[in-house]
Amino acid sequence: MSTARCFAITAFASLAAAMALVLPLVLDRSSAHAADIKEFRAHESPLLGPVASKIVPEVEDLITLGREALRRGDLDAAISSLDAAVALDAANARAVHSRGVARMLKRDYDVAIADLDRAISIDAGDFEAYRVRGNVWFLKRDRDRAISDYNRAIDINPHDSVTYLLRGIYWIAQNSRAKAFLDFDRAIAEDPRSTEAYLQRGLLYEYDKKFDLAFADYDAAIGVSPYNVRAYTRRAGIWLQRGPSEENLNHAIADLQQAVRVNSSDQLAKGQLQQMIAMKELLQKAKSENKSDKADGGIRTKAEAQ
Repeated sequence: MSTARCFAITAFASLAAAMALVLPLVLDRSSAHAADIKEFRAHESPLLGPVASKIVPEVEDLITLGREALRRGDLDAAISSLDAAVALDAANARAVHSRGVARMLKRDYDVAIADLDRAISIDAGDFEAYRVRGNVWFLKRDRDRAISDYNRAIDINPHDSVTYLLRGIYWIAQNSRAKAFLDFDRAIAEDPRSTEAYLQRGLLYEYDKKFDLAFADYDAAIGVSPYNVRAYTRRAGIWLQRGPSEENLNHAIADLQQAVRVNSSDQLAKGQLQQMIAMKELLQKAKSENKSDKADGGIRTKAEAQ
């Protein structure tokens, strides 16, 4: 075997291991918090609590404005509208809860908890308030309070997929992968379009080296969310686990090119793409040298025979 070919295969195997297994849980658990925010926005309608009866029309308009600002990510505008709503109706759990969500997204965790405490005191059946407060406690690294709130939210509403997702991420932090699997399975059962649940479960499968199952979850995540960069970068790593072939490299390169198209500022995807392209060039060079070695060997054999 030529030196170039030997190096190419060795480097390919090293890159595969690095991309698939380096910090698979810790790294993506951190990035999952950004995804949690997307989940909150995606579930904005149920998240923001029940509509109060006999609500003052002006208060309802302000809450609507606040929710619209939340959906587009204008947190200051959201808080301004919700402040006005609370000033008009201090006992409106929906307004207070919504403001707590906005403050959580601004990372003002202590005031977010104050709002969520208040919303729960007004409406003890507001499972979304427990869920959001649990997430704030988790972000503050108070895991005992986080799990208590997640459990309470599920007790009130056992069909809320987002709470199962968040509790699954909590179990990862506790290194309880079996419990995390159960919660991600349940999150997907309750909401088959939960992109983040597929991604998190895929990571667990990767960690257990069950690459076909991980691949299936990343496929599902892309099917639900074709513009999810993390799904493409994770699936690119799985292609490498299928062996040092140019075909697998081409699939991985295609996934990373899509990731870069979706987010041209993603440096991780760009770096991985450059590595893949370099690896493909190495493999092509190794193939070319191998053909030359065989051809030279054939010529030498004929000359020796003569």
